[in-house]
Amino acid sequence: MKTPFLLCLTLLATLFFATTARAQNTDGLDLPITEPVYGSKPNVVPPVSPPPTTDDPRDEPPPVFYGEEIESPTKSVIYVIDISGSMDWAYMRPVSRWESARKELNRSIDGLPSDYTFNIIAYNSFIIPWKNARVRVTPGTKEEAKAWVNSLKPDGATATGPAVAIALEDRENMCIVLLTDGAPNAPIEDPAWHRELIQRQNEQRAKIHVFGVDAQGTMRSFCQSVASDSGGTYVDIN
Repeated sequence: MKTPFLLCLTLLATLFFATTARAQNTDGLDLPITEPVYGSKPNVVPPVSPPPTTDDPRDEPPPVFYGEEIESPTKSVIYVIDISGSMDWAYMRPVSRWESARKELNRSIDGLPSDYTFNIIAYNSFIIPWKNARVRVTPGTKEEAKAWVNSLKPDGATATGPAVAIALEDRENMCIVLLTDGAPNAPIEDPAWHRELIQRQNEQRAKIHVFGVDAQGTMRSFCQSVASDSGGTYVDIN
């Protein structure tokens, strides 16, 4: 049995430790002190990474022509399309060059980004623009452009230099897509003359991406030179 003196000491010690525990509670709350448990790990859930995505990080992919992406810093493009008589040839194909090109051009128009402007210039012996100036890409202008393309018929000679020069008169456009299948011969049958005309007209340094249909020899060299002069690309279409 504890004496009264020992009981008093025990009571005082209990009051002292209880007061000290409350003073160490920084929130001012009368909470019990929990002793740490050694040897156990907190139940922490690791962060979950977002699933991988295959979406193009750009707002909208650029135009595509024959599988080639056509980048344009001005978000604009002018198609310059050869509809000379030789485009009506099949040349070891089930369909004519023009039929194949027409379908590809329509696919490219369908894929134009909504924030682009565009125009089309067809040519043979003459220059035949779709519009007098570029227009905004909308569902309506896409359908109108495709209907116009579908109405074109191959005929005549190949005025490549003058056609590209007309496209280059739009100084704010920095991207031209040229499709041709023959050596330029109108109004002059001299590839060097056509190349020089294009170089002289390209004051803004627009890139000209050239697609040569069944291109060989002098005609292929001409197409490659036009692309190289402007910093554009050349693609064989066979």
